[in-house]
Amino acid sequence: MELNIEHKTTGKLFREMRPGKSAILSLLLLFFLNADAPDSFSASAADVTLAGFAFAGEFKDIKTRYPYTYRISEDLKAKDSGKKAGENFENLSFQIAKRAAAISNPAINLTPLGELVDLKQSDQALMSVLLITGETVLTERFDAYTKTFIRLRGDAMVFDYKNKQIVLSYPISVELFDVNEGGRPLSEAQITEHIKKMIFGNDGSSLFSQYVRRLSDAVIPAPGTRTLQVNRVEIAPDALGMFPQGLRSDANTLRDMLIDDFTSVLSARAKVSILPAKAGQSVGVMHLKLENSDDQIEIRPGEGDYLFDISLIRYVKQEQKTAKAQVSHLYGVLVHLDFYEPLSNEHFFDTDLKNGEIKNSPFKHVSGDDFPAYSDTLRRLFLKFSDAVKGEDTNWIGTAAADPDVAAKLQKTRKIIESTR
Repeated sequence: MELNIEHKTTGKLFREMRPGKSAILSLLLLFFLNADAPDSFSASAADVTLAGFAFAGEFKDIKTRYPYTYRISEDLKAKDSGKKAGENFENLSFQIAKRAAAISNPAINLTPLGELVDLKQSDQALMSVLLITGETVLTERFDAYTKTFIRLRGDAMVFDYKNKQIVLSYPISVELFDVNEGGRPLSEAQITEHIKKMIFGNDGSSLFSQYVRRLSDAVIPAPGTRTLQVNRVEIAPDALGMFPQGLRSDANTLRDMLIDDFTSVLSARAKVSILPAKAGQSVGVMHLKLENSDDQIEIRPGEGDYLFDISLIRYVKQEQKTAKAQVSHLYGVLVHLDFYEPLSNEHFFDTDLKNGEIKNSPFKHVSGDDFPAYSDTLRRLFLKFSDAVKGEDTNWIGTAAADPDVAAKLQKTRKIIESTR
C-alpha cells in the first residue's frame, strides 16, 4: 500500500527542520520547557515521540560496525543538505516519519519526528527509534558461483529519555542470500542496493516495514510488568560446521545471530517485548546515537525477570532420495532451551529440542553450501517453539522435546510469557 508522504503533521515537520544537524535532540530537550502546549491527546494512550533511525554502539565504532548502513545514511543526509524547507528529505529518519504516519494504535499517541509535546507534568519522556544493532555481509566463492549472505539486525524500541531506561524492545531482523553465477562476486554498489531494500524497501520483510508493524501493536507496559531477556548463549564445537567458514571464528557474530533468530521470532509470534541480551554486555549500559544528532545517548537495558539460556548443540544432514534432476536432504538441528527465574532459581522449561526439514537441491549443489538450509531449519525450530508457547501446534513439541513432561512445563512457560505483555 502506498503511503501519503504529504501527511499534514509530517509536512509541518519537513518545513521546520533541516537534516544532518542536532536539531532533533534539541527539540526533544524542549519537551520539559513547553508548559503551554494544548493537550490534544487521549488520556488513555501513552505519548511516544518518534525519534527516527539510530545506531547502537559508541559513535567512534559506528562507521566500522555498520559500514554499508552508515554510508547509506551519510549519502542520504548529503543529498538533503542542499534542500530547502518544504522539500522532501531522504534521510532514514525522515523516511521512517513518512511510514509511521500510517500507524494507527489506540494504545499510543505517536508524536511525529521533531514535534513538541508537553511533558512537564510527566515523570517520563518516551521516545521510539528503529535501532540498528548488527550488520553482517559475507561472500563465499564456490566452483560455479559466488554466494553473498547479508543479515541486518535491529530493534523497534521505545525508551524513556528522561530516566534512560528501555520500556519496550522488539527485536527485528532481515536476511538475504544472493547467488551470482560464474563465480563473480557482487560489487559494492550491488551490495549497497540490496541493503537499501532490506532497510527501507516496501515489502513486508524490510526493517522499516517490521518497525511499523511492531509499533502498530505496541502497548506500553504497566509499572511493575515483568520482563524477558536472553542471558547466555553457547555454540558447541560440534555445531560450528553448519556456519559459513568465514563466520566460524567470529564468536560474537555467531552469538548475536543465534540470539536474534530466537528473540525476533518469539517476540513477533508471542507479541512480547524482549530486552537486549545480557550476553556481551560488559558495563550494563547501551549506547545509542540518533542519525540526525551528534549527541550520544546512554540507556540501561536492565535485568530481565525471566531469562533464557540457549545452546546450539549439533547439526545433521542426511540424504533422503534422489530424483532425475535433484536430491533431497534432511537438515536437522539440536538446541537446548532453558527458561528460568534467576531470583528463585526455578527452571520452568529446560530441555533439548530438535527439528528437521527436508530441502531439495539440484545435482550441481556444492557440498558446503548448506548454511541457508541449516539457517532455515533453526529458525523454524524457534517458530514452532513460539507457536507452541502461543498454544498452537503443541503436538510438535511432544515429539521434538527430550523431556517427557514437556507439556506441563510448556503450559507454565506460556502463562509466564503471556504475563509479560
